[in-house]
Amino acid sequence: MSPLHALSTFLPAYLPAHLPTVLSSLLFFTTLQLLSPRLFTPSASTAPLTKHQRANWACHVCSTAHCAIAVPAAAYFAVYGALGRSDVFGYDWAMGQVNAVSLGFIWDTATTGRVAGAQFVLHGASSAFIFWNSYRPFLMGFGPSVMAWETSTIFLNFHWFMDHVPALQDTPLHIYNGLALFAAFFFARVVFGTYMSIDFFRLMHLHREAIPWWLRRTYEAGNLALCLLNYMWFYKMIKKAQRTLARKKQAEAAAKAAAAKAAASADETTGLVVSPVGEALPGAL
Repeated sequence: MSPLHALSTFLPAYLPAHLPTVLSSLLFFTTLQLLSPRLFTPSASTAPLTKHQRANWACHVCSTAHCAIAVPAAAYFAVYGALGRSDVFGYDWAMGQVNAVSLGFIWDTATTGRVAGAQFVLHGASSAFIFWNSYRPFLMGFGPSVMAWETSTIFLNFHWFMDHVPALQDTPLHIYNGLALFAAFFFARVVFGTYMSIDFFRLMHLHREAIPWWLRRTYEAGNLALCLLNYMWFYKMIKKAQRTLARKKQAEAAAKAAAAKAAASADETTGLVVSPVGEALPGAL
């Protein structure tokens, strides 16, 4: 038995046919990660990026590239796809190819964990588990719904980029992108994500006898984890927006107070005339 054939016995039934795409995707994103600090780092930055900042920048570049593939694919398959969310055990080769691209993005789980923390490792690992088991096949029709969440990631990445390019900070583009991020995250992840999760648990209950208990429980736990992460991140976005607005109001109030103080000092100065002997006399010209 060849090593490749032995490996295929441990893979989900339909994954071997998509392994070339998975490996090509893995190679593409790994190469992009290595090259992006040299190709896409901000020339307008006030200081050279640290090692941690370069790794973080590379993660956002690769994430943006993945979104450029995943989001249009999600929109296409949501309209023209052969599978729907109700096709619990259905398989479609074209959908499998798109999932393979996202599965090749699995390195993001470990890489993002080094720069962003354990919550992103949980997010990446849960997503990878979903795409891996879609080749059993199991819930492959949920692929477009899962990838639709990445709509908000596009605006998130651009917001992060602009945060780190001084020339773009607090510009109208930065502000409008922030508003778009807020709206996209709310509708794609909070509203649609919650609706999708309700539909998911309905299907799990409906087909509970046909689904291995460990698979059903793992998916249910993963779904809850992803939803809770979305809710937590949205809460953090609200709190950050409130802090930003509070700082701006404080800065504006301080600027107005300083301007008023300067104007008062100017009025006092212009209201006095210095006599030849150095005495300050009231009155202007």
